Amino acid sequence: MILTAHQPAYLPWFGYFDKISMSNLFIIMDGVQFEKNSFTNRNQIKGPNGAFWLTVPVKLEAHYDKTIAETEIDNTGDWRRKHLKSIEQCYIKAKFYNDYIEFFRDCYGRPWTYISELNEYMMRWFLKQLGIRRRIQRMSRFAFTKTKADLVLEICEKFGANDFISGALGRDYLDIEKH
Repeated sequence: MILTAHQPAYLPWFGYFDKISMSNLFIIMDGVQFEKNSFTNRNQIKGPNGAFWLTVPVKLEAHYDKTIAETEIDNTGDWRRKHLKSIEQCYIKAKFYNDYIEFFRDCYGRPWTYISELNEYMMRWFLKQLGIRRRIQRMSRFAFTKTKADLVLEICEKFGANDFISGALGRDYLDIEKH
C-alpha cells in the first residue's frame, strides 16, 4: 500500500493533489504543531496585477502548544467576504467560473471554527472535481507519539504502508537510511 501525508493546506496547489493521486491512503497531518505563515492558513491567487496572498486569520495565543487540528480561525473580521470577493473579481472571466463559483459562495458562507476543518472541506471538494478518489484519514484521530521521520514511520506501520510518497521538503526531516 502506498501512503502519503501532508499538513492541511488552504487552497492547495496542483502538486498537493498529484501527490494524493499517487497514493492509496492520504493522511491529513493535522496532529502536528501549527506553523505561523505557512500554507496551512494562506496561499496566493493570481490577480490582474500579479499574485497576492489570501490569509485566513487564526488565533495565535499559545499556538506553539497547539496542533493544526486545535488551531481556531479568528472570525472577528470579515475574512470570508474578502476572500470570496477576491476570488470573484480575479476569476470572473475564467472559462469555468460559473461552474465553480457556487462552491466558493457556499464555502465562505459557512461559519468555520477550525482551520483544519475548512481546509479538509475544500480539499475533499477539489479532489471530487478532479476525479481523485482516495482513502483519507486525519492524523488527529489517532494517538501517534513520535516526531519527524519516526512519526512518518509510525504512521506507515499503523496503516501497513509499504511505500511512502514524500514531497520535496520531506527530505529535510526523513532519514531514508534509518528507515
